[in-house]
Amino acid sequence: MKKVLIYDADCPLCRAYTKGLVVAGALPAEDRIASHAITDPALVNRLDPVRQRHEIPFVNLETGEAQYGVEAILTVTQRRWPRFTRFIRDTLLFELGRRFYAFVSYNRRLLFPAPPERPHLMDLTPDFNLGYRIVFLVLLFGTLLTGHLAAVGSVTPLAAGMLATHLLVTGSYILRHSSTTRLANILDYLGHLGMSILVGGLVKSIGFAFDWPILLLAGNAIILWQHLVRLRVMQLPDRLNVPFALFVLLNG
Repeated sequence: MKKVLIYDADCPLCRAYTKGLVVAGALPAEDRIASHAITDPALVNRLDPVRQRHEIPFVNLETGEAQYGVEAILTVTQRRWPRFTRFIRDTLLFELGRRFYAFVSYNRRLLFPAPPERPHLMDLTPDFNLGYRIVFLVLLFGTLLTGHLAAVGSVTPLAAGMLATHLLVTGSYILRHSSTTRLANILDYLGHLGMSILVGGLVKSIGFAFDWPILLLAGNAIILWQHLVRLRVMQLPDRLNVPFALFVLLNG
């Protein structure tokens, strides 16, 4: 009875943990398939069109029966760690795992941006979920503010004003060019903005800790590069990187 685990090839985290299952001996390598490699429309049609975008499917190729998300992962781990798997299923950890899995899944295109409009038979782009997106943004910007205050001690009024100007310009552009998805697009952009700062900020934090100015410059370059990449993912014009670059330079 042939079963396969189909992972989102655009998600580095998905690639990593499914590869980990293979390395650990819980899943045969040939039973791990990237979503890009799926070429059989009949297989895709057997899957739940909504759940497949949010929860990794473990599919029986003979019957078409599928398990999704945490349940799919536990079915795989049952082969290698039966006691551990039973423990997870029988405790609160199962529900907590489902919640955390959903939180990451609905926000994974912000964590790991993927180029838009690529023709693949299996579309795994997650839907927009307002609750999970707001929680993500609160955690993200709370972390950024706490880290900045710990490293620098304050936010300069000039940098704050430049950031506000940038948000006004970018927000206005998004509102003008969006129709029914304005709120989703605005919150998506805020997520991409925050992730750009976080990725480069991690490099800058090492520079602050060890007094290595070269890492401060590298961190700023990474922030601007990440922001440009994410503008293109959202199909926003490159020129919106200019006011953001001024904010980054003023912010140190």
